[in-house]
Amino acid sequence: MLDVFVTWVNSIRSRHPCNRRDVRIWMAVPSSNPSAYVDIDAPNVVARITFWNSGDYHAEVLSKGTGDNIYASLGHFESNVSLDDEFAEFFESLNQARK
Repeated sequence: MLDVFVTWVNSIRSRHPCNRRDVRIWMAVPSSNPSAYVDIDAPNVVARITFWNSGDYHAEVLSKGTGDNIYASLGHFESNVSLDDEFAEFFESLNQARK
């Protein structure tokens, strides 16, 4: 499932309002449940989605100015839903915070 996430992240890099260099994907140290995370650096916020091969994920958006948590979600991705739909609230929060 991790390969689906990585492919999706690479596709959103071209669609996201941030500059390409502000959206970075990282592969974590190999483990029994490998993971990848995407970091998004915007003027007022930082955001991250950590996604494990099992389909579990943690997504958060934090204010740079206050350190407040603007959005946080723990979940499990089911392949019958698109990743765009799964993370729609994450990107909505990110876009609202960037204004």
